[in-house]
Amino acid sequence: MATKNLSTSGFTYSYDFIKNETSTFSPIFIVNGAFQSMKSWKHIIAVLKDQYSIIVADLPGWGDSDLLPSIYDFDMYNEFIREILLEESIDRINLLSCSFGTLIATRFAKSHPSLIDSLILCSPILKIKKSLRKQYPEMKNIIEVQNSEELSRFLCKIGLINCKAGAKGKIEHFSTLFERFQKMISRCNPNELGKFLENTNRIMNFPEPNLKEIAGLRSMVLSGKYDEFTSAKECQKVAAQFDSCDLHLVPKSDHMFLHERPVYSAQKVDGFIKSMRKASEHVVGKKMLSLKAS
Repeated sequence: MATKNLSTSGFTYSYDFIKNETSTFSPIFIVNGAFQSMKSWKHIIAVLKDQYSIIVADLPGWGDSDLLPSIYDFDMYNEFIREILLEESIDRINLLSCSFGTLIATRFAKSHPSLIDSLILCSPILKIKKSLRKQYPEMKNIIEVQNSEELSRFLCKIGLINCKAGAKGKIEHFSTLFERFQKMISRCNPNELGKFLENTNRIMNFPEPNLKEIAGLRSMVLSGKYDEFTSAKECQKVAAQFDSCDLHLVPKSDHMFLHERPVYSAQKVDGFIKSMRKASEHVVGKKMLSLKAS
């Protein structure tokens, strides 16, 4: 596996393609959430790579890839993802996104539904809540003065990590992960802070999408049981917009459930994709029996 770089419409970005030559499933394409990069998915990939080919990308705005100014809306990402699929000659994917990546995944699914086998939304965000919009100027000021330590405290305050549930022992390995989270944010350099701000601006400026146009896609929503940032109720509303959507709350976790319970989460993704295969085979089998009977 070697990281590849592409340049589309003047923006350079990178991705890894972990190939599984024996897999009979469509590859899983992973879209990052805030402060994630390709490296963030190593524990998830470790569980899934024996069954699936996996593409993990640092699209513009993430990792070492170029910053994408917020004057470009989420449709711009359609070009980046499409270019990767063309480069690797891939015609269908299971598209998995996390948090801030929700709008990238749903917009791509809307533009290219024929390329999607399934849509997996982890802690989905379709809009910034009113309560958070009111606190946006405070966060913007913290980022502009490049105070990463203060940003870490701010993100905890708005519920990106659930300190109350963690202190009560309801979140697995909370103390270790909380310390790791604070260190990660406090070490963000100006370039990383700038990307986070532009990505936040993009969501702030984008109208909440109507998912009716992709409601027919087979989908799953995953959320941490103690997530305060994208609550179970909000995730239920997202899932309800699809004709067929599995909703699963990951126990002992919050918005960071992919880091808190990576093996459990990856197993849910695996089970979901395999259940779709079984359901599809069942439908085909019934059609064959019907044809024979006629």
